Amino acid sequence: MKNTRVNNERASILVVDDDESICDLLTLCLREQYLCASAATAAEALGLLDRMFFDVVITDVEMPGGSGLELCRQICKGYPDTVVVVMSGSVESRNRINALRHGAFDYVSKPIDLEIVARLIKYALLPPSA
Repeated sequence: MKNTRVNNERASILVVDDDESICDLLTLCLREQYLCASAATAAEALGLLDRMFFDVVITDVEMPGGSGLELCRQICKGYPDTVVVVMSGSVESRNRINALRHGAFDYVSKPIDLEIVARLIKYALLPPSA
């Protein structure tokens, strides 16, 4: 199901992480500028994506019940107008490489640098170049 933004609403962000404090931090910092929602699992995120359009999904790699990398792949395939940013507390470079191979726009490391996340979202929301 392809959802698209209606009229000129603010861009929408979905934060997916089983760590409630990360979801709270990101949504709190982003909600002044964007419409924000959060999900604790990949399944919950896919359910939200089926019901509404999100411009950007920021997802953790490791979550119970489903990998953020698999979620990234599913979003890129099923919701091609949604940009995915993957985040992880792991320092392994293979996570970054796998995220990009699965279609992620970019990858950020935890602990989260809010300035970097804000900049990534800004770039992710730019219209594609002609």
